[in-house]
Amino acid sequence: MGHNRCWRRKGECPLRFGLRPNDGSDYIEDDCDRECFDGSNDTIFKEGLKLIRENLEADDFSWEEGFFKLQMNYMLLWSAIDRYCKLKYNMGSEHDNRLELAKEDMFIDALRGIHETEEYRPIFSTDDLLKRSFDVSNPKYCINYYYTLRCNIVHRGKSSIRDVHLLKKATEDLLEIFEHILYETFTEE
Repeated sequence: MGHNRCWRRKGECPLRFGLRPNDGSDYIEDDCDRECFDGSNDTIFKEGLKLIRENLEADDFSWEEGFFKLQMNYMLLWSAIDRYCKLKYNMGSEHDNRLELAKEDMFIDALRGIHETEEYRPIFSTDDLLKRSFDVSNPKYCINYYYTLRCNIVHRGKSSIRDVHLLKKATEDLLEIFEHILYETFTEE
């Protein structure tokens, strides 16, 4: 089915591997590795998100060094989200994967829990210079907003004076959303 890893959601575990899982994938020792992979124990979903949470709680993001640390946390969070989307949807493009995530009820439900959205000022994409707005009533706008912020960090950097509060808010909120998604995905009914 195009997937190179097993995916498990609420008790089901269909094995999904690429045509040649040992080419371009993580090394798979034997059939036990294939059968034992459990997304709920994936290192980036557990340890990576734990590290982000600890860094947010430490709240040491002042000055340039701290702002770079905040950017690294946001990028690590997006690495986890991209991994989740690739494992779950494996659509033709990363963009399509993100749109699938935005359609999920668990994403929409978690998005509704975001408060104090006034910090989400309009931002502009460096690719097309279009304005991106954050609107919790439109999940597609929100996922595109979060991703545009990610792209702006990677491709052009951000001004720490203007964007530290926006980036911190986005990291906190997106982490809450993603932790909710992981909980709903991997919790047995």
